[in-house]
Amino acid sequence: MKKQKYLGYLLFFVLLTFQACGEVEAPLPNNTNETHDTELHDHSESTETYYCSMHPEVRQTEPGNCPICGMDLILDQNTAPDSAQTALEHTNSLHLSRSVNENLGLQTVQVESGLVNLEIQLPGKIELDPTKSVRMSTYIAGRIDQLLVNFEGAYVEKGEVVATLYSPQMITAQQEFLTLIENNPSRVNLIESAQTKLERLGFSEEDISKIKQTKRPTINIELRAPASGYVHGLNVLPEQYINQGEALFSINDHRKVWLVLDAYEHQLPYLKTGQEIQWKLFHKVRANSNGAAMRGLIEYIDPQLDPTLFTANVRITLENEDLKLRPNQLLSGNLVVPYNSSEVMYIPKSAVLWTGERSFVYLVVETDAGSFYELRPIYLGPEIGEIVVVHSGLNKGDLIVSAGTFVIDAASQLKGLDNMAQHSHSDASTVINIPAEMGRSTHTNTNRSTSYFKIPQSAEIDSSLALYLEIKDGLIAGDFNAITGKMNNLSTMIKSWVPEVTEGSSTLELLTQTAQTLAGSTDVTTSRTSFVAFSRLYIDFIKGLDRDDVLFVQFCPMANEGKGAYWLSREQEINNPYYGAMMLRCGETIERI
Repeated sequence: MKKQKYLGYLLFFVLLTFQACGEVEAPLPNNTNETHDTELHDHSESTETYYCSMHPEVRQTEPGNCPICGMDLILDQNTAPDSAQTALEHTNSLHLSRSVNENLGLQTVQVESGLVNLEIQLPGKIELDPTKSVRMSTYIAGRIDQLLVNFEGAYVEKGEVVATLYSPQMITAQQEFLTLIENNPSRVNLIESAQTKLERLGFSEEDISKIKQTKRPTINIELRAPASGYVHGLNVLPEQYINQGEALFSINDHRKVWLVLDAYEHQLPYLKTGQEIQWKLFHKVRANSNGAAMRGLIEYIDPQLDPTLFTANVRITLENEDLKLRPNQLLSGNLVVPYNSSEVMYIPKSAVLWTGERSFVYLVVETDAGSFYELRPIYLGPEIGEIVVVHSGLNKGDLIVSAGTFVIDAASQLKGLDNMAQHSHSDASTVINIPAEMGRSTHTNTNRSTSYFKIPQSAEIDSSLALYLEIKDGLIAGDFNAITGKMNNLSTMIKSWVPEVTEGSSTLELLTQTAQTLAGSTDVTTSRTSFVAFSRLYIDFIKGLDRDDVLFVQFCPMANEGKGAYWLSREQEINNPYYGAMMLRCGETIERI
């Protein structure tokens, strides 16, 4: 199946629909620009005018039939008395009649406001609770003769012998004790002091009783586990000399563990201790048998950011009596918090023409003669499910296009009206300079050539995606030499889809410009900078295709000088192309396409 469902078909479809319906205010071939301007703006003395859709030069002030082909004449909506004033107020807006709106299947929705909740997903892992760890160490310097626990993860019981230690100082202490017992049995105080000394060196009451009975010093002392649990941090070997107080390993019973989540800087204002977090394993296996929701409370938020990942640790203590949670096991936390204490405006994500924080929607003005569509810049907040918060640019109750936005934008491009492609695409404030010849016309040019582009074949799209992913991997590795040729090949391929034109513009032409900028990079740093704008446009292009494979849209809030940047990946695991090894895991998967 050929995957060609995107901008080219929309442009051709819109153009053919308008020509077939004959109800869009198209300029007349035989009229000059001056005549058109007079018809458009001088409505004070105009009367209703009817024309033939097949022979536009046929015009008259009353309904009737075309004298050439016999077709019914159509009312020119610009000359209708009830729409004259509206046309004056929307001279830079696209006007479509009701029948064209119905044919295109456009949908509209009102801007709403209300309290919205922000869903925060935090990746994390299980760690040992260090407050439950017990340190296994010696009270005296010596040599480890036998090590009975010789691997990490071994389970030991409290009081179990884990090693034997040889120490000349320990033998001396035993001899002092035996000498006092044999030669000065009446010196009870001295004998008790010598016995206490042995106890502090690690001898048990059984060991001391054995010394009294045999009247001989023990050459090797037995080291016993101070608690039950699993061995961690084993750092000694047999025959190894150790110092007084040096740790052999630690013991932890795993009955309580920490869930440590990574929170990015922009998420921290919404987090506080005492909040409830629902957590789950990354894989499909459930940690509990009945599948009930697993929850915990935030106990601690690290006041410092990790210098490598620029994240703060958020900690939850979890009960683990059944030992199903294991250290280093990956989990994710889900937290729902109010985005704002007051109401905010929001719109469907389908209504937005995405260009970054500053994006666009089409505002709709309904009249008796049809609908006017005006491009409106807006500033967006976070995406929450199927909606996105609007900070400014719209008012509550405004009517906007919710389905068919791209069709309206393509039609505006064809008619030379204000459209998204004429504005600077500033994904995360990366500006793409648009040539002057792509600027908006002040009037409709009757001889204007439409900007069509070549429809790339499925194999070409696959090749471009393969090049894109190889460039992304090269940026992750920081290998500029490996991606130089690939950037040039990708730029040449995309440029071949857009032939030279004298006027007009399209989103794909902007993609060509950013690809050329990327190909002109001189090092890894400039490549990563150019990759920001190119990725944002390329993601929009890929999202418009009908593809069978799975791709992930990922986002790093720290990239592009802290303004954020997107990229595509086949893997859900984060590998950041904007920082590489320095901040490899910085980012999150925000969408699957």
